Amino acid sequence: MEAAVGKKMHTARDFDLLSERIFEKTHQNISSTTLKRLYGYLQESVTPRRASLDLLAQFLDYADWDDYCEKGGASAPDDTTLYTPAPVKKKGNRITYAVLALVAFAFLLIAAAFFLSKVYQTTPDQDKYVIHQGDRFATYGDYLKLFGIYDAGEPWGPPLPHHPNIIVWGPEYQHPQWHNEGDTAQMLPIIREYYTPIQDPSESTRLLTNTLNEQRYHAALRFNELRLTFMKNLKDTNFVFLGVYRLNKAQSDTTSLVWERVADAVDLNNLNYLEQLRN
Repeated sequence: MEAAVGKKMHTARDFDLLSERIFEKTHQNISSTTLKRLYGYLQESVTPRRASLDLLAQFLDYADWDDYCEKGGASAPDDTTLYTPAPVKKKGNRITYAVLALVAFAFLLIAAAFFLSKVYQTTPDQDKYVIHQGDRFATYGDYLKLFGIYDAGEPWGPPLPHHPNIIVWGPEYQHPQWHNEGDTAQMLPIIREYYTPIQDPSESTRLLTNTLNEQRYHAALRFNELRLTFMKNLKDTNFVFLGVYRLNKAQSDTTSLVWERVADAVDLNNLNYLEQLRN
């Protein structure tokens, strides 16, 4: 991991940097405190969770911890710690003990102040990894990269990595063929989507249109997907984030799909919770 970030882990800031690099690559969060414990930087005996070991292995381009152990030459830990911290040497001098006690007390005061500042204050960094309704993006590439998607074959509907039934949807408002209609005054809490041909009002085309709408309806029921929706041309030529949508099964039928908003924001630090919003 040190080779991957190009830095040895010597200071608290080094572990903060490593935590940020892991999130940038995997879009999953592991705290710097957890990393400090695993390294033995903190004098605590810990049993590393399997999920943490899998995440560290994925950061190094392995499938999981077992894959790393097999290909990387490591072995799974068989004791209570990943690394055994060096024991703190005891001093017999009373003055030394007094100094250590004062340092520990000062550290506790600083830690308490830091904790309270996180609880009772809002800083720009707290909102750094949250997408809110109304956020605008010039191109689909600007928002796809937030989810770790850099080579989307279909930029209007690629799935999230590791979440095949949650897609990033970039429809065009009132598209002449796919439509996408709703109440703009409320930022489209409901989006109605249906297919009609642009030209050729013949009977054969009408029958084909009905068939396509019916097929898409049954596919939507089968996949039961969520859509992270970035609507183009709603307010201007940008993509505007509208929220997280799921299929309204009661209002949808074989003529049109009705998508209802179930969340106004997305926390990029915790995408797993989106699975709980599916029907």
